Amino acid sequence: MKKVAFFIPDLGGAGAERVVSNLTQALAERGYDIFLILYNQSDVAYPFGGKLLTIDGRSNSILYKNKILKFLYRTYKLKMLKHKYKFDFVISFLENPDFQNILTKGKEKVYISVRNYASKSYSKSKKFISKLLYRRADKIIAVSEGVKEDLINNFLIQERKIKVIYNPYDLEKINLLAQEAIEGKFQDIFNKKCILNTGRLTRQKGQWHLIRVFSYVCNEFSDVELVFQGEGPLLEKLKRLAESLGIIDRVHFIGFQSNPFKFMKSSYIYALTSLYEGFPNTLVEAMICGLPAISVNCKSGPKEILLRTKDSTDESYGILLEEFQQNEDIEGLILSEEEKKMAARICQLLRNNEEYQIYRAKSIERSKDFRLTKIIEEWRKIL
Repeated sequence: MKKVAFFIPDLGGAGAERVVSNLTQALAERGYDIFLILYNQSDVAYPFGGKLLTIDGRSNSILYKNKILKFLYRTYKLKMLKHKYKFDFVISFLENPDFQNILTKGKEKVYISVRNYASKSYSKSKKFISKLLYRRADKIIAVSEGVKEDLINNFLIQERKIKVIYNPYDLEKINLLAQEAIEGKFQDIFNKKCILNTGRLTRQKGQWHLIRVFSYVCNEFSDVELVFQGEGPLLEKLKRLAESLGIIDRVHFIGFQSNPFKFMKSSYIYALTSLYEGFPNTLVEAMICGLPAISVNCKSGPKEILLRTKDSTDESYGILLEEFQQNEDIEGLILSEEEKKMAARICQLLRNNEEYQIYRAKSIERSKDFRLTKIIEEWRKIL
């Protein structure tokens, strides 16, 4: 059996972690000797396959007060694990594990997974380090064609080193979890038509645009609510914006949910307003749950999900709109032209049930292209 280690900081509640959860379980079931390497095991929200290894030690708390020392200590501990277990492959997720995986490269194959549009999401220092280190990886797994193009054009990575593999989704499991009943405290919200956005409340996700969009929708419909599923540093600013627009009683922040799918299943429309992405997990998950999808055409991912091919403008599986141009004014009350266009398309979906049902069916159809069994075969080919 090939020894395959997946390396990620934790297995908490986010997209990359959910992908690792799916991959470790599926590959373990297919006969691979799977290891999961975490910084520590204090945050494990998802199930996993294989053996769990950690590289943080309780006795080293002094080291962790200094970021550089902490990084070096973890790099050293990863090197020791590689020496001890003699993995055939070590596949890392997220920036620091990617750097540490490359720096400790030995006889094993080093694969790194780049999950975001790096030229927009990385700091200047991380861009510089990435340009130095990424070319030393044996393979770079990009989550979308857009991420691949970014790596080639802006990080000078040879195309032959990059393999695009979309994120895998366990459709049967998601549909099963989606049947779970919603708690009583949320039932009044979801008894109405809900526009849903799921993700961290951060600048990257651009949720203030959606609040302004919804203020327009509120003028047209009295029975529609807006729900944000997630936590993050912009929570208070987003609440203040909703309050300033006079719609705070119709905007709901329900926090992180361990089962997001039951809320997707009970919603009416899924809206994505991100400034940039790699491959937005929540967009596909909402489509699996049967939600019509409306998204801005940010870099990267939404276009590849919602259009049949990356160059086509027809045969769409959802509504794709131009990305927002004014991204600095989080507290502004005046809608931009792009926000008005999104609001108009949402209103059209709310009015036209025939169009709504067409996009609902298209969402379910498209989501099958990302089913776990299909994507796992792509991983097996490179192992």
